[in-house]
Amino acid sequence: NGGELFGGPFIFDSVGDGVADMIPAGSITSANTNGDLQWVVTDSQGYILGLPPMPGVVNFDNPGAGTCLIWRLATTGTVSGVAVGQLASNIQGCFSLSNPIEVIRNNASGCNANGGELFGGPFTFDNVGDGVADMIPAGSITSANTNGTTLGWVVTDDQGNILGLPPMPSVVDFDVAGPGVCLVWRIAYEGAITGLEVGQNADNLQGCFSLSNPITVNRNSPSGCTANGGTLSGGPFTFNSVGDGVADNIPVGGITLSGNVGTSIWVVTDSQGYILGLPPMPSAVNFDNPGAGTCLVWNLSYQGPITGAEVGQLASNIQGCFSLSNPVEVIRNNASGCQANGGELFGGPFTFNSVGDGVADMIPAGSITSANTNGDLQWVVTDSEGYILGLPPMPSAVNFDNPGAGTCLIWRLATTGTVSGVAVGQNANDIQGCFSLSNPVEVIRNNASGCNANGGELFGGPFTFNSVGDGVADMIPAGSITSANTNGDLQWVVTDSEGYILGLPPMPSAVNFDNPGAGTCLIWRLATTGTVSGVAVGQNANDIQGCFSLSNPVEVIRNNASGCNANGGELFGGPFTFNSVGDGVADMIPAGAITSANTNGNLGWVVTDSEGYILGLPPMPSVVNFDNPGAGTCLVWRIAYDGPVTGMEVGQLASNIQGCFSLSNPVEVIRNNASGCQANGGELFGGPFTFNSVGDGVADMIPAGSITSANTNGDL
Repeated sequence: NGGELFGGPFIFDSVGDGVADMIPAGSITSANTNGDLQWVVTDSQGYILGLPPMPGVVNFDNPGAGTCLIWRLATTGTVSGVAVGQLASNIQGCFSLSNPIEVIRNNASGCNANGGELFGGPFTFDNVGDGVADMIPAGSITSANTNGTTLGWVVTDDQGNILGLPPMPSVVDFDVAGPGVCLVWRIAYEGAITGLEVGQNADNLQGCFSLSNPITVNRNSPSGCTANGGTLSGGPFTFNSVGDGVADNIPVGGITLSGNVGTSIWVVTDSQGYILGLPPMPSAVNFDNPGAGTCLVWNLSYQGPITGAEVGQLASNIQGCFSLSNPVEVIRNNASGCQANGGELFGGPFTFNSVGDGVADMIPAGSITSANTNGDLQWVVTDSEGYILGLPPMPSAVNFDNPGAGTCLIWRLATTGTVSGVAVGQNANDIQGCFSLSNPVEVIRNNASGCNANGGELFGGPFTFNSVGDGVADMIPAGSITSANTNGDLQWVVTDSEGYILGLPPMPSAVNFDNPGAGTCLIWRLATTGTVSGVAVGQNANDIQGCFSLSNPVEVIRNNASGCNANGGELFGGPFTFNSVGDGVADMIPAGAITSANTNGNLGWVVTDSEGYILGLPPMPSVVNFDNPGAGTCLVWRIAYDGPVTGMEVGQLASNIQGCFSLSNPVEVIRNNASGCQANGGELFGGPFTFNSVGDGVADMIPAGSITSANTNGDL
């Protein structure tokens, strides 16, 4: 029983602006469920877009405009069809879906068209032009997450030129188009658009529209040419110490060719068919260099022009009149016993010049190819220093708009057996085990604003110290905070929980968190380019000006060993001097001239004389008129307390306050008399006193200490 969901609907009016649009945790509740439960997000037609652990982790900014539905799915036993891209209505087995909660996604630009996502393919037809129809089966391409008044299909070539606008992909006969590559797209639009015509380029469409991802259709020419790759004899060949710097070559004449027709060249591929080289002869190839794996040596014979016979391309994508021989296998074993090989990547570099604008910056599918790999494979994205930013299923799934300015590196990682260190936030240089990384492909991310500073991302923490203030240093271990994806001139910043800068240390491990007292610190990585202002102790990090970027913060929680976590923090500002007190003209500290940082607890202000006697408990320093007390010196303090305190009264010594409290450092206010006479009798507290039996011979005396004075100045 999927039960019943409560909450919503939810509306986000600025999807696609790069700011996360997320449902608050706990705002959807479910009741009356039974079975194994999971969350399902679909589009309005029921195509599954995601299977999140909970609704609150889904960023609805990414899918573009449209409507999502959130469901609770309950199952018992085996079910099928619960996968992204499938229709929820096609789930099979014992299951139940709850009622849906609607999430409406409106585009900030006002254009809510969304071409959505296509599933299916790629499709390959090997005999185009033979007069036999080559057609995609009906229903083999599905679309999800579309939105728009009008939906249509578009077929282009691989350069984006529009070849057709069919009512559905299954009616297109790809036999007619001849050899090449077609792309099938879903288009959504609202109102009038221009350029949606056969012969136009899809890049030139104008209006409110959105194109989906493309589905590739490969059209290969039928047989009919007389080229023949012939037959190779020889091998297989095995080299057991590749990578040791000693050349591993096939002997001259170790492979012989017979029966070939046409112009012939030699081709070396990896085991998947990616072309590694086009040598003049097999014996010229040094198989020590590619690392462990398997190579295939072929003869290629052709007649007339051919395309695609290039290093990094798949041999299966060669076009024209050609024929490949049988392959001869070359097995390359590593002397170390580790056979992993990340191989070689082809493609790029890629440059995006407007990252951070909310428009996805993605590498086209298939624009990075890999060859000569061996082992269990995965993709790795790092920053320029090797810190792992992501482990995507493929490079084209990464949105490079999100990390901000900087440089990413895309690698192919091959492993065999157990490896460690392959995790986001770790450095790829620290991977352990049998592994191999390919060459990197560079992705350069420039900010549209021209400011390319990037504070990146911090990993580590949070950290908690439970005995601050005991005189024993509380320090974060060196290396326990790492940063990735930074760009610009870098420094560390420590703030309190409100953003006031407490320190600018050379590294987090140099900070002694025993000193600031109880409270919470935040550690940031600050990146700048050019001139910035506001990076100073006592300033608020929110007020930094210039080209800068702050990372995410790492929290440091400081608890007092005594159990009292009040912290008066630190005051910035002053000292202040007034040179004409007592003239009847108000002498007041400007509002905001005293700031506080690193406070914790219930807060108040205290004004004392120079000996600590409390003169006032104002709501803020700027309301105090220092013209009234006469000449002398006042001290302004921030007090923090937790629970009841006693002694916080005018006329009492601040040092006699009792309870869980903490006073900040004081800010001095010097009061000079315009007349030049600085004497000040101050103020007395106590009395009046009454004696009702004077003259009876019993002494009548005021108890010692029952009269106190404050705010005095001069010889007394």
